[in-house]
Amino acid sequence: MNTPDPNTTDPLTTVPILLMRVRNQCYGLRLDVVEEVAALVALETVTEGPAALRGLANRHGLPLPVFDLGVLLGQGPLPPALDQVFVVCHWSSREIPLIGIIVDEVKQVMNVSQSALVRLVRATDALTEGVNIGGLASPVPLLELAVLVPELRLKLVTHSRTLAALHLRSDDAVGPGVSPI
Repeated sequence: MNTPDPNTTDPLTTVPILLMRVRNQCYGLRLDVVEEVAALVALETVTEGPAALRGLANRHGLPLPVFDLGVLLGQGPLPPALDQVFVVCHWSSREIPLIGIIVDEVKQVMNVSQSALVRLVRATDALTEGVNIGGLASPVPLLELAVLVPELRLKLVTHSRTLAALHLRSDDAVGPGVSPI
């Protein structure tokens, strides 16, 4: 009996997944929610907002809220590091169409077979699905950003006025400590 290869590349039966590491745990994001991966830049501090909100990045002249995935996952803040990256993701809000999430490392993009997707035994609202990857003892949890923290969407929309007030201009006056990406 043939076992389906979880790393097949047939676009009709595969799902592209971005694999990343937070602390010592690997997580996945469906590639269709990922806009780009970028080196962490200086962030404009925001005094109000969710605890996981690390600050605002200037993304092509617009403020991009950047969150610490360690805090969102209940693992505490990720220690700042020069080689940290963040993933720019599509967000389900018209007011805030993109968000950034800081991770320790982006490992790779994999095309995984639909048959490799599994329901997690110890599921939470934000971690209901995983993907079996050869060589790993347990499935890699797939993040569901829209429900990672149930009140996150509400808090973001609530603070969208604050974010809009901190709108960073794309001309030469980018602002102190903020680098455009």
